[in-house]
Amino acid sequence: MRYNFRFLFLLFCVVLFTTANAGNYKNFGDTTRKVQVVYALNFENEVKLFAPSLLFLGSDLFYKPIPLTTSDLSALSVTNIPTFEQSVVYFDSLDAAHADVMSDLINYVSFGISGLVILSTLPDKKIFFTNGVIYAEGALLTLGITEVLKSTVSRIRPYAYNTNYSDGYRLYKDESSSFPSGHTSSTAYNCFFAARLINDYYLDTDQRGLKIITWGAAATVPLVVGYLRTAAGKHFYTDVAAGYLLGAGVGLMLPELHERDNIDVVVAPNFNMGFKGANLLLTF
Repeated sequence: MRYNFRFLFLLFCVVLFTTANAGNYKNFGDTTRKVQVVYALNFENEVKLFAPSLLFLGSDLFYKPIPLTTSDLSALSVTNIPTFEQSVVYFDSLDAAHADVMSDLINYVSFGISGLVILSTLPDKKIFFTNGVIYAEGALLTLGITEVLKSTVSRIRPYAYNTNYSDGYRLYKDESSSFPSGHTSSTAYNCFFAARLINDYYLDTDQRGLKIITWGAAATVPLVVGYLRTAAGKHFYTDVAAGYLLGAGVGLMLPELHERDNIDVVVAPNFNMGFKGANLLLTF
């Protein structure tokens, strides 16, 4: 397997082409009115949206995935993995290293793309601030849910099952944090969030070609990262599928929530059936 940077170059070209050919934002007055109506912040609601994310991240500091020991490795069996995912366990270490690096790079680029799209609205500081707050809420929520699931599920990563490698290799960093894929969830969040902003800020309803390119890129890039994470032996298919759905869902949900003027976010304790948790209720 050989990896190069042509994909990253193509990705940048798609973003530049989309924003350069969309003239909607040039009509600054109309766009400002549109965005102020569509995206709005409410202090009370923003606090309620930030609170679960900080709670998840705070709890993760004290609740970590259960680490494996050398004796645990001998009890691992590929037969305990669903049949359609067993092939992920067997990989070439060199190819896996390349895939790992490429997944890191594309993940970093996705953060840069979101940042560039938000930065492009800087001519209006209020709009820029609104976009930044919404992005931060979604990023923290995606990270918080991802980390809590990793700690709760404690699924063993594919490379830990591979008996062709040393115990040191199989017990490498976070070996029981497979579900869900953090790279995939963060990349999906960044891509879908950026696509939503590009769609709302720059694209008119009749620009179907640019819309297809924008949303097509947003949907494809996390898939590539997910594939690379399985090729690297870091995650199973279901790990990346869960990460994709999580990141894409939050990336689409946060802008949508802020479109509603009458949004009401209610966070309340839930003690049903002896389970201590919280309900997040969104009303429109």
